[in-house]
Amino acid sequence: MPNYKILLILRMHPYYLSISNMEDTIILVQIAVVVAFLIWLVILSLKILRLSRLAKEFFAGKKGKDLEGVIKSHSKRIKDAETDIKDLYTLEKDLDKKSEFYIQKVGLVKYNAFPDNGGGISFSLALLNGHDDGIILTNIYNRGVSRIYAKPIRKGESSIHLADEEFEALEQARKNN
Repeated sequence: MPNYKILLILRMHPYYLSISNMEDTIILVQIAVVVAFLIWLVILSLKILRLSRLAKEFFAGKKGKDLEGVIKSHSKRIKDAETDIKDLYTLEKDLDKKSEFYIQKVGLVKYNAFPDNGGGISFSLALLNGHDDGIILTNIYNRGVSRIYAKPIRKGESSIHLADEEFEALEQARKNN
């Protein structure tokens, strides 16, 4: 039967520790291993306690089936959002194509058509889309009477002769990208 007493004999040298027999050495090693396992057990217990607290907070008021429903609901909402984003992207491309035909460029020249009368109220207004198609509106004012003329523009050119002011308004509009 092994002797379970631990006999330690300290020699004169302070850094030396000697053990009386082999059984005592084995017992000391076993005690050290048990202490190490106890420390490890305490550390793991603290981690499990912390995780259980986090789980309680996360699952507070939820049952397993409820949580599954919440996850499915969020998954469906994400898929719906992805579909909506794709639809918006397609719509944006369509609007870009259509917007080329909206008025995008404007040029305005105000002038006095008749130096002795008119007061500088006459104007030429060029309205063009992304393809430089549009119209030039010209208002000529003289002695209380206004006359408005419209001239079509195709690809930045007019099939009707343009006055200097109308041409200047067209050039302003073409420069306004």
